Amino acid sequence: MRNQCGIVRDLLPSYIDGLCSNESKEFIEIHNKSCDACREVLNQMKTEVSFPNEKDRVERLTAKKPFKKLKNILIISISSLLILAVILTAIVFEYLNQPRPVDTNSIIIQEIVIENNQLTVIGDTAHSALWYSGEYEINYDGVETLYLIPRYRQVSKENSSGRFVINHEFRGELLELDLASINKIYLQGKNPSDIRLIWER
Repeated sequence: MRNQCGIVRDLLPSYIDGLCSNESKEFIEIHNKSCDACREVLNQMKTEVSFPNEKDRVERLTAKKPFKKLKNILIISISSLLILAVILTAIVFEYLNQPRPVDTNSIIIQEIVIENNQLTVIGDTAHSALWYSGEYEINYDGVETLYLIPRYRQVSKENSSGRFVINHEFRGELLELDLASINKIYLQGKNPSDIRLIWER
């Protein structure tokens, strides 16, 4: 029996790892049914494999922590980059979508009508990328001249072309303006010095 115990205990590591042959496995199991000492050794070995000592457990947990920290840093970095990309996209879109005056040589005036206290200007743009925003500004010099500033966007849902029609009814500050006294209308661009005469009485 003692000789068998020595053989069985030599085979137990392979038995636990599932590496021994079927014959050896059967031999160990038959022997352990009748040998309390070998059965106890087997149980002890299984416990040590399943539950390593505290030092080993702490070492394994500590070894995993750097990778966990690296994973968290990576997730935070990617999330931050995505948020930054969304913010930058929104800023660029807002910038492109801001209505702004353009160079006067980019605008083609087709018709101007002044009647019944209303100014109508029909025009187009020489560049298809400049879409009329529907916004404009009219300034009066207080004597005889109006300055028209149509505003365009590079991105627009309102108008997919550069064509525009301005129907301006004079009211508010210009309510008392006598259109009969207007002799000139200038188109004004983004620079105050960029003006072009588009109508003269």
